Amino acid sequence: MNGSHLSLVLISVFLQFLLLTLGSAPGHFQKLGSHRFPDVAIDEVLDNLSPDDFWQHYVSSSRPAIFRGAAKHSPAFKKWTDAYLAGNFPNMEIRLEAKQEADGYLPRGDLGIGRDYLSNVVEYYHKTDVYVVSELPFPMYKDVDVLPCLSCGTFADRIQEINLWMSGGGTSSVLHRDAYHSINCLYNGTKEWLLIHPQYEDKIYMTVESKHEIGGQSDINVDAVDMDKFPLIQDIHYSLFTLNGGDCLFLPGGYWHQVRSFGTHNLAVAILFSRIKSFFGTDCQNADYKSLDQFDVVWVYNGTGVMSMGNMDVENLRELLLSFADENGRVHRETILQEIAEWYDILPENSRAGAFQHVSKAFDEHLDVSNVGYGTTEEIVALTRDQLKALALAIEPVEPSNSYEFEYSIFHEDDIRYVIEHLAHKKSLTCEEFVKDYTHKDKIFGSTKIANDVFAVLDKEGKGYVTEEELADGRLEAALEPFRIYHPRDSVSERIFVHNHDEL
Repeated sequence: MNGSHLSLVLISVFLQFLLLTLGSAPGHFQKLGSHRFPDVAIDEVLDNLSPDDFWQHYVSSSRPAIFRGAAKHSPAFKKWTDAYLAGNFPNMEIRLEAKQEADGYLPRGDLGIGRDYLSNVVEYYHKTDVYVVSELPFPMYKDVDVLPCLSCGTFADRIQEINLWMSGGGTSSVLHRDAYHSINCLYNGTKEWLLIHPQYEDKIYMTVESKHEIGGQSDINVDAVDMDKFPLIQDIHYSLFTLNGGDCLFLPGGYWHQVRSFGTHNLAVAILFSRIKSFFGTDCQNADYKSLDQFDVVWVYNGTGVMSMGNMDVENLRELLLSFADENGRVHRETILQEIAEWYDILPENSRAGAFQHVSKAFDEHLDVSNVGYGTTEEIVALTRDQLKALALAIEPVEPSNSYEFEYSIFHEDDIRYVIEHLAHKKSLTCEEFVKDYTHKDKIFGSTKIANDVFAVLDKEGKGYVTEEELADGRLEAALEPFRIYHPRDSVSERIFVHNHDEL
């Protein structure tokens, strides 16, 4: 192609672009918020706001507020350098996401996709596409102070979970809403928050799944909003503001928000609490800053094992169980199983029976102690928090990203099977060969840990290799079982293998 021809092509492309964009609404293919100036004010309040005032002016009306400088009271504000975190909490396991939530990339750590040790993360999070979005390990609670307005009464009793956000800057979230109220305190860096009142929910263009959830997200691309496809965005009014290191934000549950973070060290902690219907504060006369480890947080993550991010509010579960009662004040096992059946639609057919058995067992242990097939409303009212938590864990399926099995939920068994059988057909399959293909970015792109775990099942003798004949004795199916029990989120078979068989 000569120079003049190339110039004509470029001009043609530019003209087509103009034709597509001329006449489009303001903010078309620009970042969210470009359609109008932010015109919704947000209060900035004193950090010593009383719990009663906090309830009356903000929480009861789901009204956001900024607490400038409130996070500076926490020891974490000064202590939480990379060196301090690595030295004091090296073996804490944390959850990882990509800096750009919409990209779909999932970071790989020593513990599999989406999980690594904190001491590892501080070594690479500044220079890679990694964002810590994790439950805060309990040993780190001692460095976090709870604001006086949240430190007593019903607020203190209904703290649900604590989350940690850490990155080297450059993160961008999707437009989403959270189920719980939260106070989000920033210790380092800056965050730009865009808030949209729930009254505009019908203009948000929620994903299909979000319409059936308390939380959820929007379908729009926050970096390039297609105003032709999503015209109702034009009608949305919003708040836009910046939090600096040391500031906190009260974010009401259900409020739509989109967040961008900046700074080489960007670190925040969010305290999530219930969307309570009333507040009682008999112990609030001398409300002050208190260390987080003094509170009875409902869902606590100890730093290893299964996390509880997004677990249900157990008091809401109590209300739900009470709503199942018949005219005699009895809640029957069969009623509960029928009511929660749709929750198990996400599970494969062969896993549902086991899930229902798990619920039945928990019902027998905590509600039907007399073995009569039902529990009473009086017994439900008397359930302790620990009993409610046990029921919640039995009833609600574990979110895969909270567990060590997250990686198994991502990939389809057929894709793993193809890699194994293809390599074994050429010759005996070695561990090194399988790990290489399983972790290759153009093949499976899984983690080294899970690759080794899978191969250990294939090579049950520990020889370091496995033959095609040995795969036929049932060990291949055993190795694939963890992948089989999950619905794949996005089978990579069409996306990758159709185009890469020759490369294998």
